[in-house]
Amino acid sequence: MKSASFLYISQLLQQLPVGVVACDAEGHLNYFNETLRKWHGLPETLIPQDNWSDYYHLFHGDGKTPLETHEIPLIRAFLGEVIRNVPMVIAVPGEELRFCEASGGPLYDDEGKKVGASVIMHDVTSLVRSRDLLRHAIESSIAGFDIVSDEGKFIYANQAYLKMWGYDSLEEIAGTTPASHCADPDVPIRIITALKEKGECVIEFKAKRKNGSTFDVLMSARLDHDQEGKEIYPTFSMDLTEIKKAISARDEFLSIASHELLTPLTSLKLQTQSLMRHKENITPEISRYLSNTLRFVDRLNRLVEDMLDISRITSGKFTIVLTEVDVIEVMNRKFQDFCARYPNERISLELETEPHLLKADVMRLEQVIENLLSNAEKYAKGSPVTVTLKRNNDDLILSVKDGGPGIPLDQQDRIFQRFERIMNKEVTGLGLGLSIVQEIVILHGWKLILDSAPGKGAEFIIHFPGHFATPI
Repeated sequence: MKSASFLYISQLLQQLPVGVVACDAEGHLNYFNETLRKWHGLPETLIPQDNWSDYYHLFHGDGKTPLETHEIPLIRAFLGEVIRNVPMVIAVPGEELRFCEASGGPLYDDEGKKVGASVIMHDVTSLVRSRDLLRHAIESSIAGFDIVSDEGKFIYANQAYLKMWGYDSLEEIAGTTPASHCADPDVPIRIITALKEKGECVIEFKAKRKNGSTFDVLMSARLDHDQEGKEIYPTFSMDLTEIKKAISARDEFLSIASHELLTPLTSLKLQTQSLMRHKENITPEISRYLSNTLRFVDRLNRLVEDMLDISRITSGKFTIVLTEVDVIEVMNRKFQDFCARYPNERISLELETEPHLLKADVMRLEQVIENLLSNAEKYAKGSPVTVTLKRNNDDLILSVKDGGPGIPLDQQDRIFQRFERIMNKEVTGLGLGLSIVQEIVILHGWKLILDSAPGKGAEFIIHFPGHFATPI
């Protein structure tokens, strides 16, 4: 008669969502829980051993290769082997393949005598399907993907990676190191160092193809671990060749277009100013039209100059000439000029320091102030704008603060990139002003800080170190 504890354990096993199978000391199958019975599609009655082959359709993890008798997990467990997470497939005719992982081993009584064996099977079909989808996505991706082992050697690369570097198959690079794929052999060391310190790395470098030719690549790598806990380094790569060609073509177009526009704009401005000097011969209405024309020409001129500056920055020809500049005089002049152009803007100037001489390129300093004010006028139109210049110990601090919508933290770095206009898509312009400001600040050795949050406006702060400024 079966004990109460045996019945309790049996009921518990029947309710488990995993498959459980066991055999006795003679190797006769004597237990199937309900879950496993359903997976196999078996009848509730016991199946004679002679008929097992009619019901059990077991395959290796590939779902194609049948398991031989000595490979069946329960047989291996009965023969004394302890198995862990052995992949296998249950193939019931007319149904989808069921992928499982089997674990088990022999069973012994208190005296050490073998009384049978058992195996527990986990259904991992969803996980396998997800892995297959991920593998397919990686293989069909246009981005290169590879995995490097903890020994620094390739263990995987998708077709995009192989094509990018000029190889035909994984076998060509398996077991080799990434150093041979870099024009600079120190790049892998820099990547590994960054991964050890930060766990991830994004780097642009000159890559070397199989035939020795080079190309620019952007690579993103991270530190991970395989099933055995060993370090691996999966990376995604993107060939920047076509992107850089497009950027170069764009910059060349901007340079040519800017130079071509500058001459007629200058001529138009001179002619407009000439007409405005003959006030006795024009009506007030025409005078107003000419003033508006002059204002629009000035705006176009500033846009063209920005385009030319970007061209100079790209070509490395963007330079500064330092002189001693009366920063208070420059601030007052640009403030008055801006107020004249935008009389309806609510802008105030606060000079909280005595006159100072600042070592700077006066034209570039004016450009910084102009671009910061223009940025506030565009993105915080109608809100109060406060411009301050104050002293903090030996440093001078310029601040342009607006009462606009503010900038989300995750977008604050982007606004200093060229052609970025992320806060308001309705704002006109090319998105060059702040990138030029940043370049000017860097060339002078100043410091630029953005303090902003959604709903709290934006404040652009420039620190002029004390050695750049002296009281007058």
